[in-house]
Amino acid sequence: MRIILLLLCLFSLSFSSSWEELVVMDQGRNKTVDAYARQILKRLSGKQTIKSAETKLAAQTWLADLIFTKNKADSLPSFQIDNPQIADAYGINRKSSRRYSYNDLSPASFKIQSYAEEIEKKEKDDRSLLDKEFLRIYANLKYYESLKDVFKFLFPNAAFTLKDTVLQNKWGLEPKKDIYSFWEIFSLSPIFAKSVEKIAMEPKTNWGYEDSLAYEFSQILYEWSGFYQNSPFVVIPLDYKGSKHWIAPWDVLSNGLMNIPYLNSEMHHLKHMAEFYNQGRSKQFLLSADSLFQSISKRSEWVPFQRILTENFYNKLEPFYRSNLLYGFGLLLALFAMLRKRSFPKRLWQASMLLTSIGILLHTIGILLRMYISERPPVTNLYETFVFVGWTCVIFGLIIEYRKRDFLGLRMASFSGLALGLLALKNAPEGDTMGVLVAVLDSNFWLSTHVITITLGYAGTIGAGVLGHQYLYQCIVQKSAEIRKSTYENMMGVLAFGLCLSFVGTILGGIWADQSWGRFWGWDPKENGALLIVLWIAILYHSRLAGWLKPVGLAAGACIGIIIVMLAWFGINLLGVGLHSYGFTDGAATALLTYCGLQVLAVFILAPWAAHRVGQKIL
Repeated sequence: MRIILLLLCLFSLSFSSSWEELVVMDQGRNKTVDAYARQILKRLSGKQTIKSAETKLAAQTWLADLIFTKNKADSLPSFQIDNPQIADAYGINRKSSRRYSYNDLSPASFKIQSYAEEIEKKEKDDRSLLDKEFLRIYANLKYYESLKDVFKFLFPNAAFTLKDTVLQNKWGLEPKKDIYSFWEIFSLSPIFAKSVEKIAMEPKTNWGYEDSLAYEFSQILYEWSGFYQNSPFVVIPLDYKGSKHWIAPWDVLSNGLMNIPYLNSEMHHLKHMAEFYNQGRSKQFLLSADSLFQSISKRSEWVPFQRILTENFYNKLEPFYRSNLLYGFGLLLALFAMLRKRSFPKRLWQASMLLTSIGILLHTIGILLRMYISERPPVTNLYETFVFVGWTCVIFGLIIEYRKRDFLGLRMASFSGLALGLLALKNAPEGDTMGVLVAVLDSNFWLSTHVITITLGYAGTIGAGVLGHQYLYQCIVQKSAEIRKSTYENMMGVLAFGLCLSFVGTILGGIWADQSWGRFWGWDPKENGALLIVLWIAILYHSRLAGWLKPVGLAAGACIGIIIVMLAWFGINLLGVGLHSYGFTDGAATALLTYCGLQVLAVFILAPWAAHRVGQKIL
């Protein structure tokens, strides 16, 4: 496993630049510049690339434009505004693309701030979806502006104007220049300190011109240092007086750390990067970035660079996006085969099987890479549950297909993989999908036992529901009794798997709750949802054993089981109550309720129709 991951990491490095390999500390974890830029751009614009008038820019190029130049990125469509009412409220022209540039929004910055301040006065529960969208845009705009200021200390600013050529020469500043940067004036701090010390006890009337100017510049430097503290782009690791943490370039200056040799050297590497980028000297820019990376990596053995750099390969591979495409094509071929009534379409089967198999391979690689990068089990948040349940359903389907070779498992695998993969993409949190866990979830043992077990229970129940739909279809088109029996038996087996894992997962959850909160069961909405899954499947089995449900009725019950799982799985998160509200599903309630309604309608139509076609009762 380690050898495979190392090879993948080395493969990714061969296609990476020194710039995108730099490591940033963001939201409590280390990321490469490439990962950081992708997540920031996704949060702002909803996409991981951006289109300019001339070309399509990668996220890390967009970030470089933003932080290393004054306004190069300001004309790019970096902000997504879905609701046209918000554009109208800000007084900006609507765009069909729903994406706006900083130049579009900056004239309305006062309105944006005013609206946000008014909304923030409301209680969180009283804020509408429109209010939350206003706040999202305001937060994104502020973050964008903070990124614009990351290297503001390198750009000349009118606050540091000095026209006196005598003082320019005396202080060692570049002549023939009136406006300087914070960096240039900051380098004079020792000179200013002596002047300020000299005039500290003197009245202002006795201050000389040079001392007055030194004092004035000292005040401006102090104000800037305080204002730009805690800026983003935290790219410099610091091992100082036994404390290991990360700081931003501004903090090196603000905290007076330029006297530390390696920090002084690394700050100059960053300065050269900005200069070369503005001059369009890409080769020199990358060489400076490489020098910075080498300096940091040699002195910071406590930073897991290999693990962090693996994320670059993961981002470039896009395993889940590619597996979704393969599942989609595999499903199309499997569905097309249904039109062939007389002969078994062997070539279609082979093609569908190949596509689905490559899809599950990519799917598996994606999960393994995420586990390696985050040092966590495969399921730690809502997004990963979709990924893992989809993977499990595909495995179930391929096992069934390996045994039967009749397209039943292939249709289950490709459909489940595609549907749950799309749900994962739709419900991914803005930006980082591998974020730091909330405290109660920070337990690899329980994440590896309870969470995986209960998630496998979800997968079994959903897989049985997919097979239930296929059974109803087979009844409607009057497939042979032998084919229907095979589908029914597989459905019962997968449903039994779902029952067992859901029950064990619920018990394990109770034990975890007892350790974390001091009680085994508290009738929390999530706990009730898990219990409801167990009870529903148990009711189906007991009804079948008692003869109350016929095969068609049990298939219909398995289909309804998908609804039960969806409500217990992430429908509970929409309530925003209880100890298990860890999701990020604002705005998904309408989609979920619509799905549940359509599913119930489909079952009420298909079940009687199927029972009538095969001369069978539901109950």
